[in-house]
Amino acid sequence: MHPLEISFFRNFGSLLCMIPWILTAGIGALRTGNQKLYIGRSVIGFLANVCLIAGFAWLPLNDSTALSFTTPLFAAGAAAILLGETIGSRRLIAALAGFTGALIVLRPGLEELSLPQGLVLAGAALAGVNAAVIRQLAVRNESPNLIVTYMALYSLPLALVAAIPVWETPPWWAIPWLAVLAACATFGHLSLTRAFACMDATAVTALDFVRLPLVALAAWMAFGEEPDGWSWLGALVIVGASVYLARWERAAPQPTEPLAAGIAGATSGEGGTAAVPPVWPERTPAAVRKPE
Repeated sequence: MHPLEISFFRNFGSLLCMIPWILTAGIGALRTGNQKLYIGRSVIGFLANVCLIAGFAWLPLNDSTALSFTTPLFAAGAAAILLGETIGSRRLIAALAGFTGALIVLRPGLEELSLPQGLVLAGAALAGVNAAVIRQLAVRNESPNLIVTYMALYSLPLALVAAIPVWETPPWWAIPWLAVLAACATFGHLSLTRAFACMDATAVTALDFVRLPLVALAAWMAFGEEPDGWSWLGALVIVGASVYLARWERAAPQPTEPLAAGIAGATSGEGGTAAVPPVWPERTPAAVRKPE
């Protein structure tokens, strides 16, 4: 299947997964004063999603997963540019180390940079920008369910328009796999969103890196892919740089109150999570937080 068509079914299935929450919480739960952030985040997230799906489809899973771990490094750069956060020497060192790890995986000069590799890096960069927008939504105490729902709601029309030119009706055997893809993507997104709100970044990042050996095992069992030494070395450098960055963010001084200014001129000293887990009024429409 074409990556654009896979992206459409991923967003369509994600919206279906969130309908029970919408019906339970009521339409009032969708009320928010941050529509511009949601729209911008959906466009960025859709482009990141397409790039990563294409990269995962056309690259060995081990290489594409290793390159996707550059997202936290791009997120640090996006936070500096969009939110006015200070880069500092530690962030710069982590970014350079992560870039070195990506070069080890890509091996420029020994191999030409392929389109799929470029797509994964582009997707990781866009996902980093997306993370900066999610920071703003978290600061404004937006519900994880609301964040995931609006992502699917606004991305679906974009995915449909993009998929129409390459549309081919999927065979019946593909329907269950598309359902599994949508369910895993949706509940994985919900889980990570809640984890970053309730745990420090170091703990979440450490657990997230478990994906690398799990993907390597799955790639070997399902496709017979065996990563070479360069891919493992580059992945370890990228992981090390990201863990170093996360640990420093945890140790950095935190502001007494999170800033909730817009992206254009906002500044934030946070490492990506709120100091106190927000209370999300997800089930009682009358208690939905009113836009400021």
